[in-house]
Amino acid sequence: MEQWKKKVYELAEQILLEAKPTQVSPPFDAPRFAKEWIEVARKTSRIHAPKVMVRKPKKDKRGNPVISKTTLALEWELY
Repeated sequence: MEQWKKKVYELAEQILLEAKPTQVSPPFDAPRFAKEWIEVARKTSRIHAPKVMVRKPKKDKRGNPVISKTTLALEWELY
């Protein structure tokens, strides 16, 4: 039984580490408000590894901004 629990825990960690970051809160004006929201979320729900992140223009390998007429080319970056 212990081996099974250990294996389940390892697989869950692997899935969570490979998961794509998603926005789980409304946008905030300042990082301070986001950090306060994270504290409340940790106390009231199960959130794995919350981080304060910002949206930034996506860049190609050479550092030039990716321009797309149909969609805004943005990506997440740690604050």
